[in-house]
Amino acid sequence: MKQFIIILIAALSIAACNPEIEQVPLVKADDFRDSLLTKMDSLILKDIKLPQIRNFLQFDSATISVFQTLADSTNGKMYLAENASLVVQSVIEIIENHGGDDIDLCFLIDKTGSMTDDIFMLQNSMDLIFSAIKKYKNVNVALVYYGDKNVDGASWIDINDFSKDFNKLESNFKKVRYSGGGDTPESMTDGAHKAIESLSWSSNVKRIMLVLGDAPSLEPPLAKYSIKDIIAQARLNNIQSNYYPVVVGFAGEIVGPVKTELIENIYPNPVSSILNVVLANEEEYNLEIFNGSGVLIKTEKFKGVKYQQDVSEMADGVYVLRVSKPDGSLVDSQKFVVKK
Repeated sequence: MKQFIIILIAALSIAACNPEIEQVPLVKADDFRDSLLTKMDSLILKDIKLPQIRNFLQFDSATISVFQTLADSTNGKMYLAENASLVVQSVIEIIENHGGDDIDLCFLIDKTGSMTDDIFMLQNSMDLIFSAIKKYKNVNVALVYYGDKNVDGASWIDINDFSKDFNKLESNFKKVRYSGGGDTPESMTDGAHKAIESLSWSSNVKRIMLVLGDAPSLEPPLAKYSIKDIIAQARLNNIQSNYYPVVVGFAGEIVGPVKTELIENIYPNPVSSILNVVLANEEEYNLEIFNGSGVLIKTEKFKGVKYQQDVSEMADGVYVLRVSKPDGSLVDSQKFVVKK
């Protein structure tokens, strides 16, 4: 034992005297803690861009309900456009994502006063819309404008049959006769039935009905046909007509959700297993977790005050918990760090 101690003292003396051997300073506990806190702060302060939350208060809820049913029941898809410029974007997206060669494409557009700015934007974006259509071969395009048949009389509907002449189509788009429309619901279902019944449909590949409106449809007895009738009609003759409705928001600027304190506490942070979240009120919430790149990795509907999430399978790193009201009107978010 005495020999070991002598050898150890000798080795330490040689190391201390030898400048070529690197001297490693001892790390104090306070320094280690400060270093860890600095790393934590850098992670928490990292800017993470999240996808936008839609404020559904900008849309008529009855219109969303009707258009969603129509889309889901005909193998289509509903789109939301908060303002006129986004209407054009939605139309182009529908054409690019759901169009194809040898199809029939019918625009069914609400022509009442509240849609004036949206139609104006469409009319001034014909080159972009036609450019998207021309990417496909042999596409027939029709245009039907509708209003309220109970208020507008014989002028409630304007029908322009299928054509491949884009100069004629542009002229038809710009000849719209706006109508008052009366109350909020319009004759969408009757307009759709008239379009299916009156137009010269010819495609055996795909038939698209692209609907643009900001109001729900009138129902019987104020309309001759119901949503169920239109859905049934879309399946006639073994050829499915797919509805792609665009719900147009109320006029004005896009209003995002209001940032407020929906999250009272989130702990522990950093977390290795169970993350606890204390919410402000016993209400319904949409909960989303995003990774450090802003990619959604979990979404859940929750009602209550205390929420728990097991993060033991999540990789180490910074994450964002976003909590919002179901209508998108209020939102809150906090970052947390997973460290195992």
